[in-house]
Amino acid sequence: MISGNRNPVAGTTYYYEINALNLLGKLNSSYEWHVFKKNKNKTWRDITETPKTGKRVSYKFGEIAVGIEFEIKVYEIQPEPLPGTSGIKKLVGSIILIPVYGKVSKIDRVVLFNRNGKNVNKASYRDTLTAQAHCIAMFGKEIEFHLWEDDAPGGGHDPVVNKNNRHNKVYRAVVNENGIAEVKISLMSDERILRQMANKYLMIGDQDEGAYHEYYVTATYSGKIVGASQVNVDVVNPDYKKGKPAPYTPKFPSGHSGKKQTDPKGNILEAVFINDSGKELSKVAVGEKVRIRIHSKNMVGKYIQYVVWEYDAGAHDEIYRSGHIKIPADVCDTTSGFVIAKRLFEKGIDLPVGDPDADRQHYFIEIISIDLAAESQRFGVDSKGLMEVEKVRSPAMVKEEKVERSKGRECKSCQSVLTVNDLDEFMLASGHGSIINKSPYNLRIPSYIDYLNKYMTDFEINKNCYRIANFLGQIAKETKFWNYKEDFIYPSSRLKTKFNNFKTLTGKKFADDLGYKSSKSEITIEREVKIANWAYARGNKAIDLGNNVCPLNDIHNPEQDGYKYRGRGLIQLTGKKNYQGYQDWYNKSFTKTDLVKQDFMRNPDLLFQPKYIVLSAIYFWMKNKLNDFADKGISKEDVRKISNIINSGEDEETKSIRYDYVKSAHLMLSERDADCPIKIKNDTSLATNEWYDPVDNPQITLHNFRGDYDPDFSSFGEHRGRPHTGLDIFAINKKTKIYACLKGEIVYHSTIPGYGKTIILKVDKELLERYKKKYSLKYNKEFTKGNFYDSGKDRYILYAHLDSYEFKRKDVKAGDIIAISGVTGVAEGTHGPHLHIEFSSKMLPQKGDGYQYRCNPLYYITLMTGNLQLQKQYNKVNRSIDKI
Repeated sequence: MISGNRNPVAGTTYYYEINALNLLGKLNSSYEWHVFKKNKNKTWRDITETPKTGKRVSYKFGEIAVGIEFEIKVYEIQPEPLPGTSGIKKLVGSIILIPVYGKVSKIDRVVLFNRNGKNVNKASYRDTLTAQAHCIAMFGKEIEFHLWEDDAPGGGHDPVVNKNNRHNKVYRAVVNENGIAEVKISLMSDERILRQMANKYLMIGDQDEGAYHEYYVTATYSGKIVGASQVNVDVVNPDYKKGKPAPYTPKFPSGHSGKKQTDPKGNILEAVFINDSGKELSKVAVGEKVRIRIHSKNMVGKYIQYVVWEYDAGAHDEIYRSGHIKIPADVCDTTSGFVIAKRLFEKGIDLPVGDPDADRQHYFIEIISIDLAAESQRFGVDSKGLMEVEKVRSPAMVKEEKVERSKGRECKSCQSVLTVNDLDEFMLASGHGSIINKSPYNLRIPSYIDYLNKYMTDFEINKNCYRIANFLGQIAKETKFWNYKEDFIYPSSRLKTKFNNFKTLTGKKFADDLGYKSSKSEITIEREVKIANWAYARGNKAIDLGNNVCPLNDIHNPEQDGYKYRGRGLIQLTGKKNYQGYQDWYNKSFTKTDLVKQDFMRNPDLLFQPKYIVLSAIYFWMKNKLNDFADKGISKEDVRKISNIINSGEDEETKSIRYDYVKSAHLMLSERDADCPIKIKNDTSLATNEWYDPVDNPQITLHNFRGDYDPDFSSFGEHRGRPHTGLDIFAINKKTKIYACLKGEIVYHSTIPGYGKTIILKVDKELLERYKKKYSLKYNKEFTKGNFYDSGKDRYILYAHLDSYEFKRKDVKAGDIIAISGVTGVAEGTHGPHLHIEFSSKMLPQKGDGYQYRCNPLYYITLMTGNLQLQKQYNKVNRSIDKI
């Protein structure tokens, strides 16, 4: 009854037709087509969304359907003669078909790129690269990727030359329905191994690896190399010694026995390491603070900078670089100094294993004159008389930082000048990567750094380290210190998620028209204008920003408020209302800051000038009285309050990024200005009532016990066919630290059948409820809470499947380490190692309780996006020694 191809080729359209002349139905009958898919259990499922109608219809099957059995059924719909009655639906024909591949299976193309980089072919070791294999007729096949460092001359990849340059890690991915297998390659997680491999062998004729390591990938199927990326990704080489000591600057070992490189003009006579009491140092330990004493002549009132280097027989390693220091007297001690923190000490270690500098290092001082008229001459520095730095083996010597409330107190050492290198150090620590080693970072930031220092002083942002850390951290999240010109170069999909006005039905259509499809080069200035006007000058967003509503027929006009008052400056000043506020503030303030009168409303591009790039951010900070908020500290809650003022619409993950930036800024200040009287205390405890996630960067376990990708399996709910009364958070067996979420009392620690080693933490009910948040269920068959959860007077947090108990006392504070994760209580082993956590109003769980006394943990815990690549590495059976 149905004619058509029973083995349609994937990707090709085929027509199927019913011979209606042989049917006995009425002449005015209609026909409805349905497609059924055969399941693995041999049952059939109707997968039709909207039935096709007519005597002849077309179908096209994708590669995902290859090898699966389908049945097409056609029904005759006969109308009833009486009005208002439904027609009769009768099956009149069917056909079984199985789609097939029409092309030879192969890997057609392999690419490697930095998806989040401004230049996709450039990266740093802080980045994560993306490797893709574009395949033909290989849906569901597993592709293996290998990362190589390229030492072959010319444009190709020579397997003979590069035979020793393959990273031993294998990255695997399955080809999806679009014919693409994709993996993420984290350079940071294997940085030391990769750098050692890259620097071990050189390109023929080269003396060193140069400023970049060049990487490419190969893709294999069934062990055979069938493709390689043709364009290398250049990764900044941190070991490239372009930052070596200048050849003509004076250099000094500690003490007086080593060979010095003095200044022939006699301006810099001596530089030595000292402690806070002024005693000269020849040996210190990691965790101790050092300062520099400088003997000079004819330098009073001039600026210098000192650099501390770790001495190597080959190339020296830079350990610390100061800001610009004004010489107050012929003999002067630097006021701040720095702590030789573990992170600084590790800069002197070049090899992951067997480096002679891993336990003991030797440092010398380089003095750089900032005065361009000063001259110096090259000298040698030998290995004698250098200050010795010894690695501390006792962890008690170097403790974590505790922040202390400043209450607006002033810190003189925090008021020293910020340098571009300070900002770079901070951004490197945050994981973003260097902001000074490539364009446009190295051009934009120096243009305004002096204004940044000036206005932070004028408006007392540098009064203490908390203000500076909060200010710099928020700027880092907003603009990375260089992206102070808002552009609108987005793919269609991103427009629909970033801007509310593109989330409407009409907005989505505009997004499809205006966003780029495959390349950023598709976005012209004209399209940016339209995107900005639609995003900022339509609907409620226009009202919020004080913009005039843009008529639809004038959306191309750059003088409309959406584009005219787009984001500019270090904290992306946006909207006519905010520009007018800045104009009013400027009119009152410009006479106090040696500026001239300006009209920013008529000429908003003035905010691209260096001084106004900074001042626009200062205005926003002062208008919202953020100094007062910053004085309270850098705890997660303190930072969140400032983040909500700057951008209240962000999700929790983005707010966590802001917090990480602030912490990194504070770390930079801690090492640069270690004698700040208000910020550093050698204690591991945190604020008493602070919330702390149970593990660092919590993410849901993506695999079930069998190893299948199934995040629903880990959620609080009925997905398993029975109550799962907690949340499974990914945790590496015997490695992941488990923290107390709140201050409380450990009232139970023992083994429970099915839970393994367990800790139950009793916490204050009212305190816990402060951290309860809005949460919308997102997992299949997920549940909210039991009927008796709210009625209980106490609250308990249960931690299960632990490997060991680590708490020292039963009274614990938020952030205290209480355990190490494990797989106890999972006798059959698991492919998804995890921490099982429950929130309950009843202390000990009992069979039959189900959800009655429990609440979904996601009302308290905010998850990060699951890292599939990371979890795949641990997607293997971890047998529990606990056979309960």
